[in-house]
Amino acid sequence: MWTCLKCKRVFKTKNQSHSCATYNLDLHFLNKPVLIKETYNQLIEVVGKIGKVHINVLKSAIFLKTTSTYLEIKPKKDYIIIAFFLDKEITDFPISKTLQISKNRIVHVIHIEKPSDLTEQIISWLTQSYQLVSTR
Repeated sequence: MWTCLKCKRVFKTKNQSHSCATYNLDLHFLNKPVLIKETYNQLIEVVGKIGKVHINVLKSAIFLKTTSTYLEIKPKKDYIIIAFFLDKEITDFPISKTLQISKNRIVHVIHIEKPSDLTEQIISWLTQSYQLVSTR
């Protein structure tokens, strides 16, 4: 793991090419209901129990990384979009979309509206995603 001295973001590869642009986390929640921030806080608490993560806050999204990104978080007006990787496609509710990006990586997308939406099933998928990304 390599940490950029300028932006303090963590990367898998030393001197990895990137933009040093960062973003203020609070701006992702500006003019959004308090419930959205509470849902984000619950999500961070849940993934913190799965394992150590680095949080990279960019304008486009919030990225959680182990050796590489395993969870993307996009706060919207009334919900949060989360996207994570699994090695097989799952189409069960509440997954709203999937996209195969390589032979063994499929992005899964879920919309979460409130903290209680973080079910044991979703936590299991996030754990699998963490393990998948951490072993490569």
